Amino acid sequence: MSFGLNTGSGSQFEQRVDAIGAQLPGIRRIEQEFGQLVTDLDKEAALDQAMLEEFNKRPPAEDPSTDISALKKADPSFVDTEFIVIARDTFYIVLRARADQNADLGKAELGPQLEADLASEIDSDKAAHRRRNESMVEIEDAKIIKGMFVGGKMLATVRFSLSGSEADVDISSGASQTLGGRSGSWTEDWTFARDPSVNTDAEDQRLAVQGEQWFVAHKGWTVTHIVKNGAPDQDAV
Repeated sequence: MSFGLNTGSGSQFEQRVDAIGAQLPGIRRIEQEFGQLVTDLDKEAALDQAMLEEFNKRPPAEDPSTDISALKKADPSFVDTEFIVIARDTFYIVLRARADQNADLGKAELGPQLEADLASEIDSDKAAHRRRNESMVEIEDAKIIKGMFVGGKMLATVRFSLSGSEADVDISSGASQTLGGRSGSWTEDWTFARDPSVNTDAEDQRLAVQGEQWFVAHKGWTVTHIVKNGAPDQDAV
């Protein structure tokens, strides 16, 4: 019994079967692509989870005895971990400015006195045909050790735990000379200042978004004082 269905050669039934068969490779390809997409999304989710777990393992941004409530009161959007990222970014930019003998790099990072000191030290390096080797110093840890709001300015001091050595390289010979015996591990206290009433969106956009100087927006934070512990108190970079 055929129930009225024409199954002869060239029938509509066969034509439909052939059409479906022709579409199967495309359907299988879509299925494979969808499966790969799901796999990629699973991998991305796993990476995100791993990053979140690593983020949660980070050490505190401030010393246990440090009270940063004055900073949060002055600017409710202040986030200590975000500020530490800014501080670290600033540290390496200042080192690079000295190594590249490019004082302009420090203009957005340093207060007027430190900016002048950096330019002076770069001039001295050039006159002596030497340059600072920035690759010799690494940040092992960075913590806020003081936070205040004074005279309309937010002040935060970061203690950098450093390792390596401070060295100058003779441009002619390439010989490296460690400075003042400073090698191994030591700490430096960098004090940052910011006026929370000043809108820094334009500068943040120029240097963090459009330019390549900043890893993150610095939101107006600049270095006003540097103390190299274990050495005489000094502002010089």
